[in-house]
Amino acid sequence: MQDADVQDEWRRLWDNYTKSLKDWKQTFDLIQKSSLEMQQNFNQVMEKAFKESSTDTMKEFGENWRSAMSQAGMTAFGPFNESWQRAVSESTITSYKQFLDGWKQSLDMDQMKAYGEMMTKFVETWDKMWPQKPR
Repeated sequence: MQDADVQDEWRRLWDNYTKSLKDWKQTFDLIQKSSLEMQQNFNQVMEKAFKESSTDTMKEFGENWRSAMSQAGMTAFGPFNESWQRAVSESTITSYKQFLDGWKQSLDMDQMKAYGEMMTKFVETWDKMWPQKPR
């Protein structure tokens, strides 16, 4: 391979990588925005349910929800069970809000965000070692 061919190959690889990183970032931002909207709507639904439903109904709902997650193989939500049981048994707005805060933290997007930051730092480090020549 000639020098120009090698440079073209590197340029294509780099362009593909940076394009996919930008696409990932846009998708992440959209997921983050959608997750926030979904969480806000969920909070409203749950607040209304806690205010207007009996403790027994909420316990039954919680058991059904937990069972559905377990059947789907969603074992990562272990702390969900404990905080849900506490919220339903105490049946207070405070316990409900503590449940929501804990649940939201367990679904936090920090790991995905950290992945994006790690890949961005890859780009920055690469560019420092091998600055891209203008086309």
